[in-house]
Amino acid sequence: MSTIQCQHCGQPVPEKSAFCPYCGCTIEFTENPVAENPYAGPPTNTPKKNSKTWLYGIVAALVTTILILGGVLLFLQHQEAESTRRLAETERLKAEQAKQEVEQAKKLAEEANAKAEEAKNEAKEAKTQSANRAYMAQQNAQDAVAQSRLNRYSVIVGSFQNPAEAERFASTVSNSTGYYGQVVPFNIRNKGRWYRVIAYTTDSYYDAQNVCDNLKYSFNGAWVLTL
Repeated sequence: MSTIQCQHCGQPVPEKSAFCPYCGCTIEFTENPVAENPYAGPPTNTPKKNSKTWLYGIVAALVTTILILGGVLLFLQHQEAESTRRLAETERLKAEQAKQEVEQAKKLAEEANAKAEEAKNEAKEAKTQSANRAYMAQQNAQDAVAQSRLNRYSVIVGSFQNPAEAERFASTVSNSTGYYGQVVPFNIRNKGRWYRVIAYTTDSYYDAQNVCDNLKYSFNGAWVLTL
């Protein structure tokens, strides 16, 4: 037999009983006697509480997961930024090293060019000096040949640095004195190359001196050269 609870004392009584056998109160029949029973206690809603607990757990898990993922993402971003910074620093150091190597190579090239230019100038100077020595040797040889035609004493009536002027003066001597004027070059120490006009040459000092005395009337600077 099914039972219901008394609305007054809460004891179980047979269904459709008019009175409660425990307290004697009248039993009132309702569609939901349990809900109207003041002694039945507050209705339980365990499934609803459980659903809220699950919801809170899910939200907490989601928040924790988001925080963990955010931390991992921040860590990965930090690692990537640090890697990028290190890579940039490495590239900067490589660029700086390459720049220094270029500067060093440029400096070495400039030094090499300077040495090459110096060697070129030295070679040019050596060539010039060699040419000058060769020219001087040739002149000395020519002078030696010209001077070898002179005797021991020669009467000099003029000296010039310009060979053309010396030749003109020698022509004047020949035309005005009856003596043969000839031009003989001499390298004079500390004075350079001079061209002397000789009017007379002999092995006799007295003859040379007499001719010199006679020529002094026309050429005041006449003098006797002794070889």
